Amino acid sequence: MIKDIFDSFKDNLKERTTNPFLGTFVIVWVVKNWRVVYSLFYFDKEFKLQQRLDYIASYFNGHSFVGNLFTTALYTLLVLLITYNLLTISRLLVNLYDKIVTPMIYRITDKSSVVLKSDYNDLITVIASLEAKLEDERQSKSRVQEERDLLDKRLAEFIASANSNEKEFEAIVDKIADINEISHIDNYFKYIYARVWLSKGTELSNLLLKEELIEVENINDNDQVAYKFTDKGRSFVKFWDKIKDTYVEL
Repeated sequence: MIKDIFDSFKDNLKERTTNPFLGTFVIVWVVKNWRVVYSLFYFDKEFKLQQRLDYIASYFNGHSFVGNLFTTALYTLLVLLITYNLLTISRLLVNLYDKIVTPMIYRITDKSSVVLKSDYNDLITVIASLEAKLEDERQSKSRVQEERDLLDKRLAEFIASANSNEKEFEAIVDKIADINEISHIDNYFKYIYARVWLSKGTELSNLLLKEELIEVENINDNDQVAYKFTDKGRSFVKFWDKIKDTYVEL
């Protein structure tokens, strides 16, 4: 608690001593009443304490205390008014010299090193605009590169898948050849496209069903089947159309 009281007193004292009016008031009062202040610190052995007190009392008896404070306050306000006016004028002169006179002198003596502030601001705006466009270009280039990498990846996957499919399709062609149905395969594919009723359970149809190239679309009362191609089957037909001449020649 004592510490809080001490801190409060210290903060209050600091606020009072740093107040421009109170500080100026004390200085003005000391200057105005310098005789009294001087007598307080005059330590001549012949000048007794009682004489000093009598002098201070007679001084204040001849000067109104309230009037003295009032006059000191007026002087304080006058001093503050003059001080701040001088500070304002000083700041005006400094700014005038820094903002107008110095640039004017530089423009006269060295035109290459000085530009107008308006020109400088315009240049800054242009630079900011160019930097924004450059950043947009960088982001656009980054997006294009990412899309290109993705397309390259998909192309590689497609090529790998196509190569894999070709190998699988070649194996299926070999299986068809093993059951001696190569010469009939073209007609069989035409029948499937035309939805012709075909016999169920033939060796060729079983092979194509097993390899998931065709699937059953319908069955009639005579136990005949209408087949249709799967997506894999349509890819196989394209593959067969591409290689059948070469294969027959071999």
